[in-house]
Amino acid sequence: MAELQEITNRLRKLEKQNRYMKFGGLSIALLVVTTMLAGAVKKPEIADEIRARKIVLVDKQGKERIVMENTDNKSRIVILDSKGKIRLGLGINDEDSHLSLFDSTGKLRFGMIADGKVSSLFMQDSKEKDLFSLAAKDGGGSLLSMYDSNNKNRFNLKVVEKGLSLSMNDSKGKLRLGLGAGDKGAGLSLRGSEGKTRLSLAAGDNDNGGAITVYNKTHEKVVKIYADEYGNGIVGAYDRKGVGR
Repeated sequence: MAELQEITNRLRKLEKQNRYMKFGGLSIALLVVTTMLAGAVKKPEIADEIRARKIVLVDKQGKERIVMENTDNKSRIVILDSKGKIRLGLGINDEDSHLSLFDSTGKLRFGMIADGKVSSLFMQDSKEKDLFSLAAKDGGGSLLSMYDSNNKNRFNLKVVEKGLSLSMNDSKGKLRLGLGAGDKGAGLSLRGSEGKTRLSLAAGDNDNGGAITVYNKTHEKVVKIYADEYGNGIVGAYDRKGVGR
């Protein structure tokens, strides 16, 4: 009976030791897992500065989508679509800086450029023909131009230090209307299809008043309406040789 009790006590002691060992092993395992999890959720280090001559960002398929590149005197950023077409380009060099926007077919549709003398903006159609342009010159002066679908210049508005001018052209590029205004006067000119003036309206500080002049098809003056130095209205009619009638 005593021997049986001794064996029972030894078994209980071994069981108790095994429990401690199991608990200790579990504690160690939990410590290892906790350490691993802590490492997994640790915030990645953020670099204060990255230096490279070229950086390329790709999509899930490995296609280039953003390219940042620098050469000896040029730096550029290019953004591409999923088909590899350039959609936006931004670049600078020693002479100018420029921005370009492209459509889904890769055609240039919008651009901006600035150098040391002129800054300009332009828009183009799907055939890369100019539709609209705006330019500003260093030291003063700007020009707005519009074009038709055949790339013919149809409208211009120019501003300079001492005045401004507006011109409209026909589909053949011939000037048909001109309007100008400056510090010393203003004038309007209407032209025929051959480009010669048919009617003009002028008002200047050095004149006695306004004047209207009508020309024939060969550009001889045939009618003039104006004010004389006394403030009277004068109407003159002339033959094609300039002789009054």
